Amino acid sequence: MAEDLNVLTQQIEELRARVRQLRRERMDIENGTGSPVPLRVAIQQANRDRDAVVSPAVQELRARASAVSADLSRDWAAADSVRWIMFRLRESGTFDRLSAHGRRDMELVEVALSREAALRGQIDESLRSAGVLGFSVPSALPVPEISSEGQ
Repeated sequence: MAEDLNVLTQQIEELRARVRQLRRERMDIENGTGSPVPLRVAIQQANRDRDAVVSPAVQELRARASAVSADLSRDWAAADSVRWIMFRLRESGTFDRLSAHGRRDMELVEVALSREAALRGQIDESLRSAGVLGFSVPSALPVPEISSEGQ
């Protein structure tokens, strides 16, 4: 037990000595430069310059991703608009006055909207699992359920 304690104490002392040595080296480097602030600014500028140089292939991919994002946003907004219209038709009682053919069509639209909402969830999950940042998938517009008993 005492031997283990001695070994641990020795390791701690060695680590402290190494930390002191690294601090001295860092201070020597900092003292060797004119000023650390211009050095940091130069490093930041170099990083910005490096990041600004992008291959044409990457630029094309970014443009395509931006176009797909705009198309998806437009389509999701349209689907949410249809969801709201469907809610208003049910809420106003118009849905109940539709013909059998009209009701069947409305039910098909509701099924398609359910699939669209599920697809949004799948897209969101696959983007998150792939580690894609900066692209959010909005949830489907939540509309309350209208019961036909209240009409």
